[in-house]
Amino acid sequence: MHLLLLLACAPSDTSSLDDTAVTPDSDADSDADSDADTDADSDADSDADSDTDPGCPDADGDGHADATCGGDDCDDADNTTYPGADDAPFSLGSPTGIPVGITLRTSYNSNIEIAPLSTGDWAVAYDNSGKVSVCAGLSTWTCDDVAAGYKLDGLTVSGASTLGVDAVVLAAHYSSYSSQDVWVGTPGSTWATYRAGRYYSTADVETDPTTGEVWVVTALYDVWLDRVAPSGSTIAGVDRRELGSLGGPNAIDLDLDWSSSGPSIAVGIPSADVHVLTQTGEYVDTTSGSGTRLSGHSTAGGVTYAASSASGGDDIVRIEGGVAKPYGRLSNVAAFGRGTLGEGLVLGSYDGVLYADPEGDGTFEQMTLGHVVFGDMHVSGGELWWAGVPDYGGDQPVSLYHAALTLADGVDQNCDGSDG
Repeated sequence: MHLLLLLACAPSDTSSLDDTAVTPDSDADSDADSDADTDADSDADSDADSDTDPGCPDADGDGHADATCGGDDCDDADNTTYPGADDAPFSLGSPTGIPVGITLRTSYNSNIEIAPLSTGDWAVAYDNSGKVSVCAGLSTWTCDDVAAGYKLDGLTVSGASTLGVDAVVLAAHYSSYSSQDVWVGTPGSTWATYRAGRYYSTADVETDPTTGEVWVVTALYDVWLDRVAPSGSTIAGVDRRELGSLGGPNAIDLDLDWSSSGPSIAVGIPSADVHVLTQTGEYVDTTSGSGTRLSGHSTAGGVTYAASSASGGDDIVRIEGGVAKPYGRLSNVAAFGRGTLGEGLVLGSYDGVLYADPEGDGTFEQMTLGHVVFGDMHVSGGELWWAGVPDYGGDQPVSLYHAALTLADGVDQNCDGSDG
């Protein structure tokens, strides 16, 4: 508010002004000051109120006003987003089971592994009463008995590599641990064999997601990584890499996971330790103690998770920057999955429970599946895929299961600054 001060011309003879003439001037000044202060305060208060509190609307009607004007709703256009809302990015739809037409002898300590084909079909490998068999299909299946006297260790499907797109590759060890072999082929065709290692270890195979090439890991005193490639009329290991030393022979479990950043290898030595071998050839200890056994591991974005069997359950550890930290304990971990829909970790168990940690913060959510889970899980086409049987014990029919999966969705629904 602007105050205009008016000055009047006064007579030059000020002596004619008496004391009573001065008093009104004083009153006028006082009144003017008082009025000015009152008006200014009143105007200022009114202006301030109108600037900071224009009614702060609740546009989406969820009971929380817009945060842009002093409310607490971080998205006032979505009535599912507000403080206290259920920000649950993990959800799994109702599973659909597809019978494979094979039987698994679960009392044989068997294994099942699955891998997606580019056609939308799937490859399923399994231990079948003393031999390894492989099936391919979805609505109908073609199956081959491939390796008599072997135990299944791993399964992958090659990409655009010299093996050819959708070549099925499996790794298995002879039941006496005397050799670790790799088979390449497709059900209904001839299978080529490559002897990758000898004595004391299992093996595993994975496909490099960048090149489509297939790699196999084996170990005796040292851990070795070989690329599987054609060699004349057969296949062989090339580009062999020695990744680290175990310090001595032992019966061990191997698990290979090849992410976009390269290979990650978990090594389990029963009655000793479980380690994860880093890119620099250094071991990160995850657990220690009698009876320790590797259950599996997964890596992505520089973060690795590993599970190892221990008394009373399976210890889960999270490894980042070469440091392993306890992450929780679950019972009977049987399967690992890492979602491409987010960075969440998915674990399945022999107890028929699926565990998910969508945010990678150690908070596991669970869903009861009602059947036993085997092998690795895969995320394909926005769905989680896994293999399982109705129960554990005796001969059980195998099914391939799938369900719609949501992991981290990138939406902060409870306005806490994170998705979850």
